[in-house]
Amino acid sequence: MIRQHIAIVTLAAFALVACGTGPGSGDASDGSAASTQDIAIAGSGPFEDCYQQAAFGTDLPVPGVERELFVIIDQTTPMPSALVESLSRKVAEYLAGGSAKITVASFSANTASNFATVNFTGEAQGPVDESKRNDLNARKLAQLETCLAQMPGKLAARTDAEMRALVSTDGGSFASSEILGSLTALSEAVLVSQARDKTVLVVSDMLEHSSTTSFYADKSIRDFDVGAELQKAVDRRQLGDFGGAKVYVMGAGLLPPDSDAAATRDAAQLYTLKNFWQNWFENSNASLAGFGQPELISSL
Repeated sequence: MIRQHIAIVTLAAFALVACGTGPGSGDASDGSAASTQDIAIAGSGPFEDCYQQAAFGTDLPVPGVERELFVIIDQTTPMPSALVESLSRKVAEYLAGGSAKITVASFSANTASNFATVNFTGEAQGPVDESKRNDLNARKLAQLETCLAQMPGKLAARTDAEMRALVSTDGGSFASSEILGSLTALSEAVLVSQARDKTVLVVSDMLEHSSTTSFYADKSIRDFDVGAELQKAVDRRQLGDFGGAKVYVMGAGLLPPDSDAAATRDAAQLYTLKNFWQNWFENSNASLAGFGQPELISSL
């Protein structure tokens, strides 16, 4: 049933496969390119675990995750340098808010070597339970607290490197942009998160161009009926389950980098695009809290 909001359907497990960008994509802006150092840091393996390093074993349980941020990057949307810097600031602000876990995921062309995947997970772990402190070895406790104090800064730097390495790829010229299928697949990672507060940031132009449907018409956003397009997603079993997360979007309707300097997006078409995704996320057990067209004004 469609309430301009469709009834949620039960989804089978989706393979983590993904997409590309629609017509008119081009190379990424110079400012979004990752440095050699960024790429090296991004490939440096799992993020450290202070509690594991302290070797308390089962004597000291690790605090549960209160907050988790999922950054999902559409690698086929070329990001101008201003948006890359904005992305970096917003994620840093989120991590500055206290202990948190962060997951960086991406999707690209649906090919053998390009698919939706989780690229990085790290956590700035919470403090030691006050009721346990007097029972712990003082030297190990001091080492643990030193590690915990350094962790937020280390996590922010590592996350920034991971994101910059992902948005460094050029937009290419992909035949499809299966954003619906990718978000459906990646929603599974959000659903199983144990965090009490889940936030998702999608970095994409949000312009679907796939066998399910296309939002394009001659490099512009076509006029479309939201209810009809939502029904197509239902018919193709392309609704996710984000476990009640808040969702923010950055880059919606972003013009290709090779666009004329005077080119603009029609306000009515952007409204329709936002309306579609607001309904899609609502019917995927999430709420759209911010929709940057392309800049995201609100904080996470």
